[in-house]
Amino acid sequence: MTNDTHAYTFTTTSTGRLLGGASLVKQGANSLTVDTYSEMAVTLSVGSITHTALGTIGAIVGASGTTIANSGTVLGNVSSASIAVNTGNIVGGADRENHQLCDQRRGWHCAGRIKY
Repeated sequence: MTNDTHAYTFTTTSTGRLLGGASLVKQGANSLTVDTYSEMAVTLSVGSITHTALGTIGAIVGASGTTIANSGTVLGNVSSASIAVNTGNIVGGADRENHQLCDQRRGWHCAGRIKY
């Protein structure tokens, strides 16, 4: 998806889900908010992704200059070459510039700019 002009939100008011192994490449300087259950992996090339407390997502990879904000559940890994803020759950683990990061609640070493 490319969203230079508009910010987008994936949401549901019922039991809707985005299931399966599809992936999403987000390009464009505007933001994406995920407020639903999704199993897709997201590659964040430009801009930001906000993952709400109601959301679940497959995995997230953020390029340099991007921002990841996770309050929900990430089923896979999170990797960021920039800024990632986690107040939710990362099931798979987190990595910033090939350093194992960082769920202090699980006793992992934290480095870089992932904030809890």
